[in-house]
Amino acid sequence: FGPPPWGPPATMGRDAEELRRALAYLVTSLADGSTQAVSMLCAEGAMASLAEVSLQGSGLEVEAAMWALGSLGGIGAVLDVMSKQQATGVSQAMRGGVLALSQCAWNAVGDQEELSRLPVALALLLDFMAHEETLSAASGDGSSLRVQCVVALGSVLASLVTHAPPNRHGNVDRGVEVLLTCLQTTPVLSASSNAAAGAAAASDTTCGSSGAVADAAASFAAEKAAEAIGRIALASVEWRQALRQCGALEALAGWIHCREAPLRLQQYLFWAAAAIAGLQFVSNEMRLHMASADAVHAGLCTIIDILDDDIEDEYASVGAERSKDADMPALLGLVLEAMRTHPGALEVQEKACSCVGLLVRLVTASRQGGVPAGCVAVVAAAVAPVVAAARRFARCPEVVRGVCAALRALLGVAPLCLDSSHCPSSSSEDCQKAALACALSEEGAVDFADEACDAFATTPHTEDLLEDAIAVVALGRGFRAVLPKLDAAPPGSLLRVAGLKALFELGRGDLRLMGQACRDAGVVQAIADMCAKLAAEEAGTDQCGRISESAALLMGLCGCAPMHVSRAGA
Repeated sequence: FGPPPWGPPATMGRDAEELRRALAYLVTSLADGSTQAVSMLCAEGAMASLAEVSLQGSGLEVEAAMWALGSLGGIGAVLDVMSKQQATGVSQAMRGGVLALSQCAWNAVGDQEELSRLPVALALLLDFMAHEETLSAASGDGSSLRVQCVVALGSVLASLVTHAPPNRHGNVDRGVEVLLTCLQTTPVLSASSNAAAGAAAASDTTCGSSGAVADAAASFAAEKAAEAIGRIALASVEWRQALRQCGALEALAGWIHCREAPLRLQQYLFWAAAAIAGLQFVSNEMRLHMASADAVHAGLCTIIDILDDDIEDEYASVGAERSKDADMPALLGLVLEAMRTHPGALEVQEKACSCVGLLVRLVTASRQGGVPAGCVAVVAAAVAPVVAAARRFARCPEVVRGVCAALRALLGVAPLCLDSSHCPSSSSEDCQKAALACALSEEGAVDFADEACDAFATTPHTEDLLEDAIAVVALGRGFRAVLPKLDAAPPGSLLRVAGLKALFELGRGDLRLMGQACRDAGVVQAIADMCAKLAAEEAGTDQCGRISESAALLMGLCGCAPMHVSRAGA
């Protein structure tokens, strides 16, 4: 660092600018997750060089340098450069600082020193945004700058609201107001609001075309504002209540009602409103707008975000209010109504099937064990719509993924392989399970999953689909029926890893299935032989480790000695 081509920036040409930009990105990559690399880079004077590029440069290398500066020195280093450039208005350093603050704010969570700097960053951002329209008009690139400012503001606020309840910190309150104003002044939404006001007396109306052409950049900024509002609501119960009381929820609902917003923006509006008001809001809106495939699709996406336990998902609505357990059957019925209303809408069928998979498990779950009374009959209604989606979109991996997840959940309630096709007793629950098993059998649910295994065995990014499909076959025909499919799959096939994982998860989750398999010595030996064979054939491949691990887990569950796998893989 220091000597050319790193600096001084003003004396270098175009090639040197590109090189400085590449070096800045390299610094960011080296610093990512490595405190040792950060210390070494700082010791070599990287921060001083990056600050010099940020202050004296004029091209895209400045934004890259500011991002790298944030990776090394955090919020304080970024603010130091921004404060020196603030009087100049829109500069590359200010733009780069706004970008860097977005990431620095997320990283500040759990770091008290960094959190203490966020109020300063917030004040600087608000001041910059207050003059942004005039300054960006002069710079000629106001739209992208507006988006960047909204993203940074949302990141800073989402990190601060857990420490600053409503009416406790003036700039936090002001920042939330700025986000709401961003939504209100978005052309397509403000046009919708005016149209809604003119039609307020109508009890059931769509706003129709307002004649306004939505600006793509403004809509993108509105998406980010809605996302930020949703994240604020999820982060703080106090702010969730405040957003309800200040009219934010009503405004979001009004924009959803008019359906003037582009689909992506409508999905963000749904998500933000659900973060504030919970699952009940989503179900109410879906009932009101069942005829609109776009509105239904947005609602289904939000249901998944709220119900899915995958907290790694960027938009998982952890903290959003769920419905009471008693409302889950009604929500499942609403999803099935959506499937019947829009049978040809691929996006609706895809998300609806995923919702069915989640809701069947919730509907049939009981804190006391067993299945709640009457719930089996409720979930049985899902069989026909799910299989209908499977037949209509049999070669679409997105839909088939949801179908297989739904069928796995349904067969988990009434596994065909356990011979539940007859009523073993006079209990209502057993008879309902028998009826569900009969419906699954008559609709050919297991046959479809079997075909899906063959159709998508070599399709990239389908491991979760294949795992669910194998699970459906195992639940329908028993573990023995799955083994030939895994044995016939070519080395490197995703079906092998997915299949072993599915058998292990099924056996671990339902001891009846594992017990049925282990009672047959032939099945246990067949599993052991297959695991050894797959581990041997995958030796040296990218899947070797995963195959050996999954095989060892499955064999351990069956009571087999794990040494068979290790010898085969040696």
